[in-house]
Amino acid sequence: MKHILLLCLCTMCTLCSQAQNDSILHGPRHYYDTTTYCYDSVAGYKKAYFTFLVNLVSFQEQKVEVNKEMVGNTTRSMMFRIGTRFHYDMHKHIGLLSGVEFGNLGTVFHEETTNDKIKRRVLTLAVPLGIKLGNLEKGNYIFGGYQLDFAFNYREKRYHDGHRTSYNEWFSNRTPAIMPSYYFGYTTWNMGVKIQYYPNNFFNTRYTNPEELVPTPYTNYRATIGAITFFFELGTNKKYKHIVAPNGHHHHRHYL
Repeated sequence: MKHILLLCLCTMCTLCSQAQNDSILHGPRHYYDTTTYCYDSVAGYKKAYFTFLVNLVSFQEQKVEVNKEMVGNTTRSMMFRIGTRFHYDMHKHIGLLSGVEFGNLGTVFHEETTNDKIKRRVLTLAVPLGIKLGNLEKGNYIFGGYQLDFAFNYREKRYHDGHRTSYNEWFSNRTPAIMPSYYFGYTTWNMGVKIQYYPNNFFNTRYTNPEELVPTPYTNYRATIGAITFFFELGTNKKYKHIVAPNGHHHHRHYL
């Protein structure tokens, strides 16, 4: 009787082991962890996760024209911008990018009539949408896409004869409420660089304020902005479990 029970137990263990191997080699595998949902199959995998983005330094190149004459062509630097990215990896070589980022755009130039130095900038909430191509498992890829910056705060500083005056306005219509841009970049080992261009005019040429000395101050203004940003991305490390099937195919399980 003991021998029969032992034989039955061994048979059941063998069948369970074989069923598990068949599931790994021939069928899709669904598994969960505490941070994300993963889907893995022989054909490929999908993975969604968030990362934290820190812009170490950003250099902005501006071109400002007044009455079609160039009055400003300078580079200004900004430090420490933050945001979060949403990644959706459709394959180990291709994925989608989105997220939210706090931005800072602006111009600096001297007015011809008064020779005052004026700094104009807006704080924005940026939402990018892009695609990435490369070795996503190792975080080595190029990316590019389209971004919308939503301006929520306008700031202006004027320097005249050594004196500074400042102005601040929430949801101002001195600039467009939405500022689109195109971007392209490269990421490796959690470090990256991004080149970005805003083709539309920074100023709202239709802005009117009867209380100002010049009611339509931006009618003849045109400013475009380009930027190059160096950033650091946190939370991109993944762990991989390498599986070698008897048929020689190699598979990976993906975790954060």
